[in-house]
Amino acid sequence: MEQENTFELRNPKSSDLFALIRIIGKMKIKRELQGIGMGYANINKLNKQLKKAKKNKESNIEELETELEAMQLEVGMQLPFIFLENIDKAEGEVEKLFANLAGMTEEEYKDSDMEITINIFNAIRENEKWSEVLQKALKLLKM
Repeated sequence: MEQENTFELRNPKSSDLFALIRIIGKMKIKRELQGIGMGYANINKLNKQLKKAKKNKESNIEELETELEAMQLEVGMQLPFIFLENIDKAEGEVEKLFANLAGMTEEEYKDSDMEITINIFNAIRENEKWSEVLQKALKLLKM
């Protein structure tokens, strides 16, 4: 039986914020993620600039798109590596969250193809709402 490797990332829920805070706390990666949080903030700013430029039909659209793509790639590559380097510290919580995001039970997720995990990382990295949730989790951890 061939396994489906795609899923649709749902919108964040309040419980996701708390799950991320628990995971970040257990992994002790707050400092590393704060740097990424700044990167996501810059991505969101650039996204807004790009939308405004498109709306106003400005001449710098291509330049903004290139800059945004490069920034997303750079920031996006950091997140999976930080999580994977520290996954052993919060493996159960990560599996629970990712299973939930993929619409699976924890057992189904544990037995799933690793492509699901890669797809989840990519979907979170590319989704503006999830970027905001990560930023909010980091802000709460600063308190």
